Amino acid sequence: MYIIEIVQNTEVKILSKPQIVVKVVVLGDPQVGKTALVDRFSTGSFENDYKLTLGVNITIRRITIGDTEIAFQIHDIAGHAFFSEVRPNFYIGSGGAILVYDVTRPETLPALTEWKDEFYKNCDKDNPIVILGNKTDLLEDRSKLVSGEDFAQKTDTVHFGTSAKDGSNVQTAFETIARKIIRDEAEYKNQ
Repeated sequence: MYIIEIVQNTEVKILSKPQIVVKVVVLGDPQVGKTALVDRFSTGSFENDYKLTLGVNITIRRITIGDTEIAFQIHDIAGHAFFSEVRPNFYIGSGGAILVYDVTRPETLPALTEWKDEFYKNCDKDNPIVILGNKTDLLEDRSKLVSGEDFAQKTDTVHFGTSAKDGSNVQTAFETIARKIIRDEAEYKNQ
C-alpha cells in the first residue's frame, strides 16, 4: 500500500511504501481532547478551540520505531452518543485503541469501560489499548487529579497522563501503542 498525502488541499504526493501500516482508533467521551491529542501528535500544534468531530477524522503520520518505518493511521472517532450507530464501521481493521478521559472531569473515567467494551465488541480482544488521562496542564492542585491508573491495572493496559496543550507524554503514548501493535503482529506471525 502506498500512502497519498494531500498538501494544502491541492498538491498530491505519493509517498514511498512504508514497511508497516498501523491503524489505531482514538475513543472517549466528547470534549476529552481526542482531536487535540491527534493534532499534537500529527502536526505538533494545539488549538484552544473545540472542534466537534463528525463521524471520524483520519490522520496519517509516518514514524520510525527502531528500524521499522510505520504509516500510522489514526482514526479520531466521534464521542457523541448520536454517532454510536456508525462508529462500529470505523473500527474495522484497527490494530489497537487509545482511550482518552479528561483528568478534570471525573465522569469521563468510568465511561472508558463502555468505550473498551465497544472496541472489543467490534475488534479482536487481543488488540492492545493505551489509556490517556488528558488535560494534565489544567490542574495546579495535583490532589484533585482524576487518575486512571487503577482502571489501567484492572484492564491490563498502560496509562499516561497527557497534555495536548503542552505536549506532555503525547509522542510517548502514540509510540507505545504502535510498539504494542507491532509486537503483537510479530508474535502472531511467529505462531
